[in-house]
Amino acid sequence: MRKTTLFIPCLLIWISGVFGQNMYPKDYFNPPLKIPIVLAGTFGELRSSHFHSGIDFKTQNKQGLPVHTAAEGYVSRIKVSLFGYGKAIYVTHPNGYTTVYAHMQNFNKKIDSFLKKKQYLNESYEIQIFPKKDLLSVYKDEVIGYSGNTGSSSAPHLHFEIRDTETEKIINPMLFGLHSSDHKKPIISGLRAMVLNDSSQVNSSGLAIPLKLKEKEKGNYYCSPIHAYGAIGFSIHTFDQQDAAFNKNGVYKIEMRVNGKTFYAHKMETFSFAESKFINLLVDYPYQYHHKKKYQKTYVHPKSNLSIYEITNEKGLLMIKDSISYAVEIIVSDFAGNISNIKIPIQGKKTTPRITPTCKTTDHLIRVDRKYKLKTKEVEILFPKNSCYDDFYLHFEKEKDKFKIHEPSIPMKRDFEIRFNVRNIPDSIRKKTYIAKVVKNKYFNYCTTKKTDSVFSTETKQLGTYQLYQDWKGPNIYNCNFYHNQNIKKFKFLNICSIDKLSGIKSYRGEIDGEWILMEYNPKTHAFTYNLSDKILSKGKHSFAFVTEDNVGNTSTYSALFYTN
Repeated sequence: MRKTTLFIPCLLIWISGVFGQNMYPKDYFNPPLKIPIVLAGTFGELRSSHFHSGIDFKTQNKQGLPVHTAAEGYVSRIKVSLFGYGKAIYVTHPNGYTTVYAHMQNFNKKIDSFLKKKQYLNESYEIQIFPKKDLLSVYKDEVIGYSGNTGSSSAPHLHFEIRDTETEKIINPMLFGLHSSDHKKPIISGLRAMVLNDSSQVNSSGLAIPLKLKEKEKGNYYCSPIHAYGAIGFSIHTFDQQDAAFNKNGVYKIEMRVNGKTFYAHKMETFSFAESKFINLLVDYPYQYHHKKKYQKTYVHPKSNLSIYEITNEKGLLMIKDSISYAVEIIVSDFAGNISNIKIPIQGKKTTPRITPTCKTTDHLIRVDRKYKLKTKEVEILFPKNSCYDDFYLHFEKEKDKFKIHEPSIPMKRDFEIRFNVRNIPDSIRKKTYIAKVVKNKYFNYCTTKKTDSVFSTETKQLGTYQLYQDWKGPNIYNCNFYHNQNIKKFKFLNICSIDKLSGIKSYRGEIDGEWILMEYNPKTHAFTYNLSDKILSKGKHSFAFVTEDNVGNTSTYSALFYTN
């Protein structure tokens, strides 16, 4: 009976792992690019405030490569935005999945013609369309557009996703057979021991401490024996690299075993967009803020609802007892099955910590289960119930016109509200005023500001320094690619640039002969571009006008005449 009892859980774990990878069709989707697959980003990578929801195909450092549909289906969504995915197209397939192609330069003629009609109808570059099922059918390997660098992309590449059409959960495209050559083991570049309550310690420290790693051979790491007591955990800094690239990509799975038993594991197979915020509980958030490095915890925060975790009773928590030895192993694997590991010998030893944590208390205790209001003559800060993951003491101070609302080292679960009293500010000044998040004491970043006669307010998840700031100057317009009264007969595009360094550009409008024209805005280069093929211009004189408005209502205008003789 004992052998059978031990065998069944092992069998179930094995079946779960094998079935998890084999439940997805491997030969249904083709790669969207017809060049060797090299990845710039993997599924589930740790980003600033979310998990990477797809894979990034390298495009040989250039734009304009043909992008092919991974399978037959129909275009179910087209979205054009200044940030995020930029130009993105969604294709729904008959097998229950939807593929997403993002940061595109442009689309094929059929899709582009459909899109531009909608953009001109709405007089807006940014747009989202949900075409009917029978309107834009596509066949497998059809060229639906060309790779680019639009939206929040930092370099040319194609962002590609596979989603469950019904639930919209994102699934790792590698599970469908879309992956690159990878024979390299993951790199583990850092290990930290985490002390999880006031009565615990590691190496006589009541604070989290770094542990020095040594690499015996490629992928096999160890650290010197440590002594500990009480509730502890670990966090690691790790990344993976493929054969043909030097990018530091995310790993597929992390597991921690204690005396041979799995105490913790997570893998990047699938998750929902709603879960992505819990990345702030997977990483050591305060350490990330102070040191700009993402360490992944190998234990589960009690408030985390991530589905990437494999269920264990311990959830990564080690309860170290006095005079007991423990053999801890952390195993890191990439999707190709390359494995690296760390071995950590622990000796239970109850000692008096030489270094103990200090809790800086204030008059403002923010509790998870309660609302809280902080109010002065000038500002009011309202924390709703469940705005944070853990109780904390809020540090608040005023320095001249700035209000420091703690520091951004604590992740917030929900928005809190900041309200400024503006009753005593003259109306002429109020019109040019906005709420700014102060960064490095020299950048005054615009926060969406709701205005009434007496109160300006904003909602945010970011702790930090805020103040009221004024913007008196309209956006700067420069670098028009033609001059007044120029003949532009041989031109293909009209280009102009505009930037607003304070409150930022809110809206813009371009016109030729008084009619709206579609000007594509690239915030990275501050460029606005009109494709002259959009409309056949008659020979002779034409007027061009371009207006930009910032977030407090300042406007700037450029106008010129041109000829097409």
